[in-house]
Amino acid sequence: MIRYCRDCANFEDRRDIDGVVLCKRNHAAQVCCEEFTNYSLNKDRLYNMFCTECENFQEINGTPICANNNIAGVACEDFIDKFIVVKKIAQNNKMKTVLIVHALNKQSKHEPFPDFLVKVGRKIMQPVTIKK
Repeated sequence: MIRYCRDCANFEDRRDIDGVVLCKRNHAAQVCCEEFTNYSLNKDRLYNMFCTECENFQEINGTPICANNNIAGVACEDFIDKFIVVKKIAQNNKMKTVLIVHALNKQSKHEPFPDFLVKVGRKIMQPVTIKK
């Protein structure tokens, strides 16, 4: 599977806000060529215009190909899958919710946290690290 800039945690598309596409690693983020065509998208939404949505784009055997011989925007070597980052944040938020619910339910009884919830709390405090 080819990895694209828009799926990278380093990527930020601000074209609708201030006309800029940013990469935290200061790489030139690839979006799409000037010959982008796809009539199913809202033309007013610049953030939808990526090579993968273009009618000229195909991926054959893991190789991105453009019918107009343009170079498809593929992610840089510092690619970090943003879905892994979001999954980790969501997991931490669920664990925090469990701790809060337990604390609220047991508050009037002044019971200590069970050992398994103490372990959950310690796991949340660890910073989110992403392995390449």
